[in-house]
Amino acid sequence: IQAAGRLTLLAEARQLNEEGTIEAAAARYYRYFPQARDFHRIHDFDFWVLEPVRWRFIGGFGAIHWLDNVALANPFTGTAEAGMLAHMNSDHAPALAHYLTLAGIPGEAAEMVGIDTEGFHLRVGQRLHWLPFPTSCNSPLEVRQALVQLARAAQWPVLDERSG
Repeated sequence: IQAAGRLTLLAEARQLNEEGTIEAAAARYYRYFPQARDFHRIHDFDFWVLEPVRWRFIGGFGAIHWLDNVALANPFTGTAEAGMLAHMNSDHAPALAHYLTLAGIPGEAAEMVGIDTEGFHLRVGQRLHWLPFPTSCNSPLEVRQALVQLARAAQWPVLDERSG
């Protein structure tokens, strides 16, 4: 186990306390974990934001590094992400099923629950799967192009060399 790679994140934690930000965080969280709906109301559950400060990567014996500026901001949170997800889930169920096939994930139906610059999350039953885009996407148009490319693909594309 000591030879396995691992990553430690040091972060500042900030509790969300404005009603609009709490509701937006709750909506996103419950897309991923619908069985936990309303815990923040019933069980005094709070939402927090982690703001990364530093990362420590241990890649095995003698391979220890501090990494800075690793976290990418997600430009697709909020209404942009919600609109893309609603469109994909209501209009493109065959494409979502095709993504499962391409990635070798068992199941016939999936729900897209999240999008970031590097990929997207699909839920199949109670399981979540993250699938990478062929290249980083920094706008909704780039996300659309990547999803169309994947919908037309016969196999999962070889990923680009991403910095990290």
